[in-house]
Amino acid sequence: MPTKEQIRLYLHERQCEKRPPPSTEEIRRRLGWSLVVERKIKSRP
Repeated sequence: MPTKEQIRLYLHERQCEKRPPPSTEEIRRRLGWSLVVERKIKSRP
């Protein structure tokens, strides 16, 4: 789980960029959430 500081830094960087928002997959990858989602999917019966 990302820290509050990591989330704040990410949001600040996003506000400074002039590009369209990243995809959901890219956000998950940057925050390390894709690993959590993969583990949950693999652990399902």
